[in-house]
Amino acid sequence: MRIGSTEKTGKNGLIELMRFLFALWVLYYHSYVPYKSGLFSDGFLAVEFFFVLSGFFLMRSIDKYSDAPLGEGLIKFLKHRAMAIALPFIIGEVFVLVFSFSNLDEIPSNFLFGYLWYVRDLFIAMTVIFLSRRWIKSDAAFYITMAALSVTALFVLRFIPILAWPSGPFRSIGAIPVGMLCALIPKFKISDGKRGEIITAAVASAALAVVSAAALTVIIPSSKTLLLHYALVLVCYPALLYFASILNVKSRFLNWLGSLSFPIYSFQCIIRVIEDYGFGDRAALFYVLMALVLAFSLALHLYKRKSKA
Repeated sequence: MRIGSTEKTGKNGLIELMRFLFALWVLYYHSYVPYKSGLFSDGFLAVEFFFVLSGFFLMRSIDKYSDAPLGEGLIKFLKHRAMAIALPFIIGEVFVLVFSFSNLDEIPSNFLFGYLWYVRDLFIAMTVIFLSRRWIKSDAAFYITMAALSVTALFVLRFIPILAWPSGPFRSIGAIPVGMLCALIPKFKISDGKRGEIITAAVASAALAVVSAAALTVIIPSSKTLLLHYALVLVCYPALLYFASILNVKSRFLNWLGSLSFPIYSFQCIIRVIEDYGFGDRAALFYVLMALVLAFSLALHLYKRKSKA
């Protein structure tokens, strides 16, 4: 593991570790983790992190496609994000439909997506944001619009019953612009040279520790107010990503853990079907899920090696 320059491209090990831990938090919220406690009971706060994270990385790609013809640019923009999650999403979606059509007498309103509703909401928000960027050429006007969208979704739309959280399609539009705006904040540098890099890393590490501790004090209480929820979405999560991006830790192991995050989330749909057919031991289902995720990761790795050979 090493700390790299913030100017370098590639995956950030700390952010990948966060992806892995927050995916486990979603799994824990759905009661598929053997450990039981009153802590971390609100899994919706974990999903909020992934929306903020999506916005944080969205800034890297949105302008790349906004100048292309409208239809072509939108398709390429959405495809850019979809390709990274396509296979585990398709596998999970198959089992969502199996579960839904096995329970025709009580099909839920979210039967087409089930646990995968996050993907639906993500792409709704990405489409809205892409079209906004396409039509709003001024950077300042665009970012002001993003801030207004976020405030409206967080503080207004969530109180309209048909749009309300946790399943309202505007939930993602509340958090994604927060990550986008966070990505615009310049990374601080104390000085040039190796000594300056060490000082910057030390300051960023201390700040990351403080923000992490603050986030935990918000997350751990079993009862939460809207104010605490907003503190995570608007302050703690963006700060975690900001300071992690300054450190820019490079680690193949952490990158691998991050690559497991979406399969962990998506393959819940598989064990939900297994549970529906009578296997009710959720602690055992956790190990089944992790075995499936590891098998998927190994198969993908072998396929990529074979493709390069």
